[in-house]
Amino acid sequence: MVIPCKPDERRGLWMRAPSQPKDFCRPRSQAATLMHVCELPSGTKEPAMSEAIANLQAAQGRAIASRPRVGGFPYLAETLRSSGVTRNVWQLPACQSLYLTELGAVIQQGTPLASGNFDVPRFDQHALATALRTDQAGESSFPQFLSAIWHAGVIRYDVDLVERFVTYYGAEGESYVERYPAVTLQAPLMTGSQDHRESRTRIVSPFRKLRSS
Repeated sequence: MVIPCKPDERRGLWMRAPSQPKDFCRPRSQAATLMHVCELPSGTKEPAMSEAIANLQAAQGRAIASRPRVGGFPYLAETLRSSGVTRNVWQLPACQSLYLTELGAVIQQGTPLASGNFDVPRFDQHALATALRTDQAGESSFPQFLSAIWHAGVIRYDVDLVERFVTYYGAEGESYVERYPAVTLQAPLMTGSQDHRESRTRIVSPFRKLRSS
């Protein structure tokens, strides 16, 4: 685990080597130039996981275990909603995900799709729709989906888990909205201390057409 520390302005980014004194730092990497970090002192306890993070991670685990391969997003979204998540905002290409929950806001930082300086792809509604249909058919992984919509010009997408729609945004204010169907999650079966959450679900309403603005 790392925590912020005072940077050395003469040397840029530094990180203390485990074998060196606490006040000694060494260069960490050329790529990480926006923050200064040092290791936690030996014996320092990591912060306890918050209730919001624990609840979100548990909900994500249940969703991943039970969602179908084809058309699985509505089930994942409903599992999160039923666990108190109201909104999810993704930033691309950073792959930073913000979850607004009843227990508090949580940020999850994934591996960025790109680094350095680059041109933002032009917003391509047709390419975005193709990426969505490919994902809904279960023909792409989530990282592949993120890469595809980034190359279609999406820099952010916002999931409203209460009203059940997703808005995809381009760099110049373009937007593309898609609603997803409501689903009913079957109550988990309990046997002793084991929670069986891999139960079947059923779709309640059909997909609605895309609309753009």
